[in-house]
Amino acid sequence: MMRAQAKAVAAFHGNRGGTVTKWDHKGEMPQLLDNVSANYFTGLGSTSPDTILRQPAAIDSIRESDLWILITDGEIAEQNVTELTRLAEVVEVIHVPVVILIGRFAPLKNEGSRALWKMVINLTQHQGRRSPTRATSLGPVWDAATNTLVDVPALLIQHELRLQDLPSLLGEEVITQLTLICKTRGQLGTLRDLLLRHKQQEVMVRLEDRHGAGKIMEDIQNGSGQEDRLLLIEQLRSAHAANRATYLDLQNSRSEESRLVTVINRLINQGLPIISGFEKSSYTADILSRKSNRAMHTEVLSAEESEIHLLALDLSDDIEAFRDRCPICCGEEQIMSVVL
Repeated sequence: MMRAQAKAVAAFHGNRGGTVTKWDHKGEMPQLLDNVSANYFTGLGSTSPDTILRQPAAIDSIRESDLWILITDGEIAEQNVTELTRLAEVVEVIHVPVVILIGRFAPLKNEGSRALWKMVINLTQHQGRRSPTRATSLGPVWDAATNTLVDVPALLIQHELRLQDLPSLLGEEVITQLTLICKTRGQLGTLRDLLLRHKQQEVMVRLEDRHGAGKIMEDIQNGSGQEDRLLLIEQLRSAHAANRATYLDLQNSRSEESRLVTVINRLINQGLPIISGFEKSSYTADILSRKSNRAMHTEVLSAEESEIHLLALDLSDDIEAFRDRCPICCGEEQIMSVVL
């Protein structure tokens, strides 16, 4: 296994001045790759990559590099990932691209399966910054929409962001990328506070009885002659239609700001479960292939996150629904079934 690991390191070697540092519970002095043998990689113990950034010589070597490669065949504990990220910022090497290779260097079963584990790893391109910076990209969707980098620590402490900026920041792809960044930095709680801080007070349009339908129903229930009953039913239908028309008028006459507030609150409600999902996840490959919200909609959410505003249901005529004659309001083609 150690020989295979040594070959993996050598495969990335493209510069005669390249160095390698052995690490386990501590980081050793960097050595020139040309000067080390396969035996150099023996005797590895724990999996604590943050120890690399406690070795001054290793830090200097990383600073002078175009990129560095972290190779391990073991699982890295959550606290070590967070500490590695923290130290990368402290010692100012966060701007140097890092390739993290977590591999299995031995077959799972018999000797005959060894060939199945042979593979070639190609790093097709990389791009780094020549000087430290706190700003980072939030993914291709964010880059296409804004063409700007984000200072994540500064963002997390913002008391109030512009409403117009929130939809771009809270989109699923962007908030997922931001959550992953905060996961590695131990800042998920701060990110949640940022989202909750920007929840907006929303004025809901209520479907109310503004045209006396309730009084007409009381008159019908109190009993009357057949002719009076038919007349009251017609009046009830008219009152019900007027109530719906009033509701739709109010719904359609909402201001642009009111509509934006609704969108922001919906995006925040979708973002909170993403944060919860990352809190429950460990640092395995699964964290990089997280399912989208649409694929996770069956998960149990907290009461606040799953709250559905019944008063905000769209009752317009073009909505597909089961419709029939309503025995209560006596209206025709009324929505008779709502599935939540």
